Amino acid sequence: MKHGRRLGFALLTFLVGVAVSPIQFYGQGWGHGKVIDGGGNYAITVYTSSYFVKLWDSHESYISPEKADQVFTNVSAKRCKSLILDQN
Repeated sequence: MKHGRRLGFALLTFLVGVAVSPIQFYGQGWGHGKVIDGGGNYAITVYTSSYFVKLWDSHESYISPEKADQVFTNVSAKRCKSLILDQN
């Protein structure tokens, strides 16, 4: 019961804070270009919130589904190998 009141109070405080000063996002920067490994376009957008939290969104496209699958397989293999080496 004691924790329930604290959680409820924390939630109420958060909601009042957001109602008084809603979270806003501002575009900080963007860029675009070509994917190095033979793909198509690449784009990235960076946002900063009114609470100084940075977010980003990126997108890359490839010329064919086969090329996208090949790149995904290569990147996945490198990351798995890196995880295995880090654990040893």
